[in-house]
Amino acid sequence: MSLKWATPIPRSKVTFPEPTAAILHRPRLYQHLQQATSGLWIGSPAASGKTVLAAAALRACGRPVCWYQ
Repeated sequence: MSLKWATPIPRSKVTFPEPTAAILHRPRLYQHLQQATSGLWIGSPAASGKTVLAAAALRACGRPVCWYQ
């Protein structure tokens, strides 16, 4: 039996964001993110940098990740 998706998953949902030169490094926040053991919720207003923060922290930790936005 083969599975068929009703709609394809957009590439942007599963592509890890590339860093830009303008990223503000936040070591204290990276440390908090690395201490999370199960799930983690990052909440703040729109366009405040949640995706950039998560991507930068995951890149800094050096562990394998699965990205779905």
